[in-house]
Amino acid sequence: MGGLTPDSDLYPSLTYIDPLLMPPYIITNDHSSLWNQAQGDWLLSAFITRLDKEICDDIPEFKDHREFVSQLFDAVRTHGWAVVQFYEPAAESPDQPKFRVFTPLHMKKWITQEDPETNKKQRIGLEVHYTDDLGNNFDDEIYFNQTSTKTPTEPIAEPQTEEESQKGYLVIWEKGNGISITGAPADSSFAVGDLNVATASLAIQTRQVMAAMVFSATNPYFLHVIYGENISPDQRRELQMNMAGLSPSKGFGAKRNTVEEIIPIENGAVEKTVVALDQTVQFFCATTGLPLSFYLGEKKTGGLGDTGEVEDDVRIDKKKQLILQHFLPYLKVIFQQELGVTISDLDQFYTQRAEEKQAQAQQDQLALKGNTNGQETQKND
Repeated sequence: MGGLTPDSDLYPSLTYIDPLLMPPYIITNDHSSLWNQAQGDWLLSAFITRLDKEICDDIPEFKDHREFVSQLFDAVRTHGWAVVQFYEPAAESPDQPKFRVFTPLHMKKWITQEDPETNKKQRIGLEVHYTDDLGNNFDDEIYFNQTSTKTPTEPIAEPQTEEESQKGYLVIWEKGNGISITGAPADSSFAVGDLNVATASLAIQTRQVMAAMVFSATNPYFLHVIYGENISPDQRRELQMNMAGLSPSKGFGAKRNTVEEIIPIENGAVEKTVVALDQTVQFFCATTGLPLSFYLGEKKTGGLGDTGEVEDDVRIDKKKQLILQHFLPYLKVIFQQELGVTISDLDQFYTQRAEEKQAQAQQDQLALKGNTNGQETQKND
């Protein structure tokens, strides 16, 4: 069995670093970077993907189309806009999704035409390039199912011409004002997502603070070397060779006559980073309009009669209602035309649910207060 024992030289000598701390992922003005952060960062993935999936689970009309709705929500909230294309799947793959969601990551260029009345360009479609999981490449032209003279909340029923078979739906989170936002992708002049510069910046800062805390806790001591003035060139080279294969965050082994003194220095950054992390997470919660309990994944209550849990649920419902209001005008048309489903009575879905929760909490409070007063009366008697 001794031969199966791993060599100590194979023991990891490097400290794991979050890949999202690499330079490509600590920026806010690139769509690819934002998408990777939204999928991999613990705060942003909860803010985007988990919140969207919860909405799909909450609303009965969305449950049967959970994949479509969640993909659309994730894309539009992250990038500011997306184009949905429905199609008939190939006969050999009938179970494949009947839709595609295109984002700025697939975009080649806008398709435009000149308005004869104003002599100004109109955005009527999109040229896209995409790749499937087998590496096959595709190029496509998609024409919007709504005119540029309509607002995003006024989709029309038919394509612009009968020849346009490649019909798609342009869905926008918030329409831009023609001026690009500093720190945001260049197309922020056209559309802005729920994952804006403020939210992305706070997520990056929180990720960096958390990494510093974890690094400090993983490496509670730094080892440094003090060698004498008479160290020989061979000893110096040997020392450098020992250090070359190891992370500078770790210690290293060398013969006694090579190293004169190794002194441990305690890393005192943990306490400071814990305080900083708490503050940045609180700022992130305030910016996104969601309670801390949502990101931690657990409710914190203060005992009997505490209303903190209900207040947190109400805040989450308010955010979900805001998201739903952005998408309902589009979804009503898409569900009717493409899925044959009529969506109704969702305009105040979460508002009504929040009101019911608050009313129930008030009743529980009154009942608890009555029970408490009754117990005190019995004691006095």
